[in-house]
Formats: sequence, structure tokens, C-alpha cells
Amino acid sequence: LDETTDVATVTHLYVCLRYVHNNRLEDEFLFCETLNTKTTAREILNKVDKSFEVHDINWEYVIGVCTDGAPAMLGCCSGFQTLVKEKSPAAIAVNFIKTNALNSRLFAELCKESDCEFKTLLLHSQVRWLLRRKTIKRVFLLRKEIHNFLQDAKPDLHTKFSDVHFSICLAFLVAIFEPVNIVNLSLQRKDITMLHSHEKQTALKIKLELWHSKLDRKNFASYSQLNIFIDENELQVDDNIVEFMKQYVSIFGGEISFYFPDLHDFDKYCRFNRFPFVLCQLPAY
Repeated sequence: LDETTDVATVTHLYVCLRYVHNNRLEDEFLFCETLNTKTTAREILNKVDKSFEVHDINWEYVIGVCTDGAPAMLGCCSGFQTLVKEKSPAAIAVNFIKTNALNSRLFAELCKESDCEFKTLLLHSQVRWLLRRKTIKRVFLLRKEIHNFLQDAKPDLHTKFSDVHFSICLAFLVAIFEPVNIVNLSLQRKDITMLHSHEKQTALKIKLELWHSKLDRKNFASYSQLNIFIDENELQVDDNIVEFMKQYVSIFGGEISFYFPDLHDFDKYCRFNRFPFVLCQLPAY
């Protein structure tokens, strides 16, 4: 959501929606309207509310709101975000630490005082997908600093980072993305062949199946970051969290198989290239 004024001093309100459809994130332009009178948070909310009624959108389904830095948007007492939370208590503001220059500087100073390895967070990007694991890992490594920062600056958001179950899930995501990033980088290497690519993809699928079976025994040895976190804090992982991990690995493996399907008779026809001195019979083409 963005409110801006053009060269003719006419104020416009732009609203876009992001939602999940068929397990995919979709972005849609909702509306662009002029604010003919006041540009207060209440007027903006009335515009959005009216559009929601026209398109039959329930406020209960709103789980996040991202705005610009205008006072009408960010006011703690009567700002748009505050009014949205009255409509939808589950909604959160996502542009707090990284997208705010002052908060970024304050957070960097906090990390510096804590003698952390890193001083800043990384922005999640749909384009630079190789950064996704690094983004999650950076949040995990700085979780204590994020907790302390939000405790003073945004008390209603810091509770997640004090939740042990949330930290366990975060460590699990860091661990599960690690082999995927390794495979991603190796597939972009110079002089990579189809044989090498197929071997790495097959190895990743087998590894995910093995990791899934280990979760039945609550064996987290393959999940390095998660295993270290559990041992250091002497934690016991609840069954419902283990079930969530199993479902995630299963869905994740299905997505990998969708993008890298098994090639029909690939091993049969490429056996000669792999083992030229042990093949007894050439394949018939």
C-alpha cells in the first residue's frame, strides 16, 4: 500500500495484494484511487475497506501489511497499521528493521555491542534465490539480537523470537536449505555435464528420503544446525513439530522431483559413458 502525490498535487492511493492460490504466491493490483479530501489513516482505511467489500475480501484473512513511511501509515495511535490491527489482529508490519534506515542503524549498533559476527540482516528476494538460505541463517544467528531489539522497539513482535519451538523450526529450515544451495551452486559450475547434473540431482533426492526416515526416530544428526541447537540447549522436540518437519521434507522432495524428473532409461543409455571398461553389452538405440 502506497500513498503519493503527483505534480498536480493530487494524492493517489495504490493498493496491491499478495495471496496464496494453488500453493503459489500471486500478486494482484487491487486499485488506484485519488484522495480528494483528507489523507488521514481513517480515510485510507475507508477506501481499502470499501474496496474489500466490493471484492468480497474478509479482513480476517489479512495476515500482513506493508506500507510506506508516511506518518498516516506508521502512527502508533491512529496510523493505518494500527487501524488495520483493529480490523485484523493477526496482521503484522513487515517493514520494520531492514526497510527502515534508523532501525537498521540501531540494529547494527546493537549487533556491534554484542560482538556478533554479522551486523545486518539480509532482505529476502524472489529473484536472488541463492540468498534464501543465507537470509534464513542470518536471522537464526541473530535471533537473540532481534529479540532484544524488538523487545524495546516493537514489543508485540518479539514474542516469536523468545519461543523455543519457533527457534527449532528456524534451525530446521537452515539445515534443510543447506544441501539445496550446495547443489544449486554446483549445477552452475563451469563444464558441468548432464551426467554430473543427473548424479547430483539423484543424490539430493536420496538424501531427502533418508532424512525423512531419520525423523521417524527423532534422529537429527543429518540436520547439522538443528542438531547443534538441540544439543546446546538440551531440548526435547515435540511430536507435532517432528510431524511438521516430516511433512515439509516430503513436500520439499516432491517439489525437487517435479523440477528434476527421472529420465526414462537414463542410466541404461549412459552406463557406457560412466563405466566404459566394465560394460558387457552396448545398448540398442
